[in-house]
Amino acid sequence: MKNKRIILIIMICMFMLAIVSSPVVAYMIKRVGTTTNTFVPAAVECQLNEEFTNNEKTSITVTNRGNIDAYIRVRLVTYMTDEDGNVTTATPPSVNFTLDDSWIKDEDSNTYYYKDAVVPNGETGNLLKTKISLEEGQVVVVLAEAIQANPSSAVAGAWGVTIADGKITAA
Repeated sequence: MKNKRIILIIMICMFMLAIVSSPVVAYMIKRVGTTTNTFVPAAVECQLNEEFTNNEKTSITVTNRGNIDAYIRVRLVTYMTDEDGNVTTATPPSVNFTLDDSWIKDEDSNTYYYKDAVVPNGETGNLLKTKISLEEGQVVVVLAEAIQANPSSAVAGAWGVTIADGKITAA
């Protein structure tokens, strides 16, 4: 009998609490309006810019087309073609040029890293301090790649570079 009274009292209290709290919750829901999500995901994209005339490459730059700072690298791939434009098995001559000081070369590959992060819509300096002269049938393809600049530890891990004071210092 005593247990029934306690249970009845608890149920009455819960019922009263539900009646009293309903208008409060409804008021709170009514007062909280909708919120527009202003989050914009990071986008990393780059655009290669080349100047090529008379079998000479005179300029290679890359524009950051993303919406966040990015580090840029380019890789030079060279091959030979015959008089019909077909790729041959001939060993292409090496690509000789003087590298601009704003770039650093990975000595184990034909990959070049722009030292500074490039702001959105910003452009790297010219990779070439001197032009690249191509022999007859020689083709040099430039491949550009960008990676989000922050966190720099992610860049170092993904590309295997060393970053100090916001600059790529070793590849």
